[in-house]
Amino acid sequence: MATSKLFDQLVQAGNPVGEIIGIDSFMVAVKGLQPTNVHATVRFDDDTRGYVHEVFEDHVIVMKMDPSPLHIGAVCVIEKRDIMTPVGKNFVGRVINVFGEPIDGKGPITADQEWDVFHKAPALYERELLNTPVETGVTILDLEYSLARGQRMAMLGDSKVGKTALAAQVAINQKNTDITVVYVLIAKRQRDVAELVNTLEKNDALKKAIVIVTNSFESLILTYLVPYVGAAHGEYFWQKCNMDTLMIYDDLTAHAQAYREISLIAGVSPGRDSYPGDMFYTHSSLLERGGKTEVNHASQTLIPIIYAPGGDITAYLPTNVMSITDGQWILDGQIFKDTMRPAVSTALSVTRVGGVGQNKRQKGLADKLNLTLAGYRTAEEYAHFGTELSAQAQSDYDKGKVLFKLMNQAIGEIYSFAEQQFLHLPLLLVEPLYHVFAVWIVGKHVFEKLRVLSNAFHGVIEISERDRIDLGPREPCAMDDLPHVMRKKECLGKLGIVFLCAFFHHDESDAPKRFSQILVLLFGQCVLRYDDAQTRHFAPLLHVGLRTEHRVRRYPAVSRSEALQYFDRMQLYGRYVDENARPGDKR
Repeated sequence: MATSKLFDQLVQAGNPVGEIIGIDSFMVAVKGLQPTNVHATVRFDDDTRGYVHEVFEDHVIVMKMDPSPLHIGAVCVIEKRDIMTPVGKNFVGRVINVFGEPIDGKGPITADQEWDVFHKAPALYERELLNTPVETGVTILDLEYSLARGQRMAMLGDSKVGKTALAAQVAINQKNTDITVVYVLIAKRQRDVAELVNTLEKNDALKKAIVIVTNSFESLILTYLVPYVGAAHGEYFWQKCNMDTLMIYDDLTAHAQAYREISLIAGVSPGRDSYPGDMFYTHSSLLERGGKTEVNHASQTLIPIIYAPGGDITAYLPTNVMSITDGQWILDGQIFKDTMRPAVSTALSVTRVGGVGQNKRQKGLADKLNLTLAGYRTAEEYAHFGTELSAQAQSDYDKGKVLFKLMNQAIGEIYSFAEQQFLHLPLLLVEPLYHVFAVWIVGKHVFEKLRVLSNAFHGVIEISERDRIDLGPREPCAMDDLPHVMRKKECLGKLGIVFLCAFFHHDESDAPKRFSQILVLLFGQCVLRYDDAQTRHFAPLLHVGLRTEHRVRRYPAVSRSEALQYFDRMQLYGRYVDENARPGDKR
């Protein structure tokens, strides 16, 4: 029988050789191969690949990774002492299989080097505290359950509640950051794989991602190995290239089921739900391969997805992963049926680390959002029975309904930190709901959200023609999307402060000029109607946008000093004291 050239080279190099003495499905008993170790890779004479799973005194158990059949008496040889996978920057933007081979039809990939698939996680003394957020682009996550770079955040939910869609949404937003995404698809249908890849390509996010795939028809061994291969790719960027990475495992339930089948065939005593006794260790050792290292200050963030049957998060696998990770996003089927996207349960989800990446303003907004949603849930229970609500409860109920509409996002609809804060500040920082009206331009998605706000406000307070005043002639281009009416001074004074904000997309070449025009027009015709005590509420408005710490360079609208000069020209400051002034800022 003809043997492969690589097999002959390994034998001639003096590597340990063995002979097959038994075959049971993908498990191969081999006599010889000594000395060897667990996870050593094996090459059979027909070029079939495998790895050592167990070592006994007189034989070893080899797991076959290729579908080609073997026969008793065939010969094999040790190829490497560890399972290695090719890694490198050329894999970014590609779809590959477990062996690092491209399956997207875009040609071969040149690897930079090889990396150990079962690489050890960094020790505790090699790590450092997390302090930088991951921008998910999803409002409910960034404000309520924020994710820090290096954190492990589980995503749990029943089938068909949008787990993959939410993970794809997070991956899409990384095209605007310096984070490289490694998306691992575990035992998925070909249609699901194609849908995800098309979604990433459609939103121009595949250029910052590596997609590693095993389909549901491939070997259980490959399904077991694929998350470790993904971790190896992420670790190369993290530890070798000093880059931040985001690892998404979709999903670890399929991985656990494959490992359970492998263990049962291997004769391992079953434990709870027939899973092997080391199931917890299997996942914990995988999820420990994330964090932030002190030597290069780079990080690897992990998002494992877990299937919770019937939404039961107390099942074996969900509780295992929740005890390993640093928080969980829980997706609820009932919320999904109520057309909320993403269907994140605000009552059950939690982050144990993410808040450390938020600045003071974000934390304050998150606290206010928590209180508002809690009040909404309480008011909703009473409203469900037709109970008449108090003024405060009615305000919380109205706010909650609008907030959930604002936080409803489709795939590809993403918002930066600054956009999220501008969109929610009017609702959360002014009491009651109808005391505020927001006007903000940044793109079609945001403007649609502002329509929700506008409709909500108009639904609470009836606006008649005599209460409207003209803002004056429109500025060409810049004013196209602005509502052209405002309440009269008497109406505004009765309702309270009116919050007006205009903000432009970062790719506008004449953004500074247009931004100042909107400030002059809107603030000049609205804010000057108030006395000094009321005027001071408008000055912090500019700070929210201009002093947003994250991705400031994406918003080159105007410098803070220039903006403060605009305020002075319009005499809008009154007796306002700039508590957040920094050294060097001039008014």
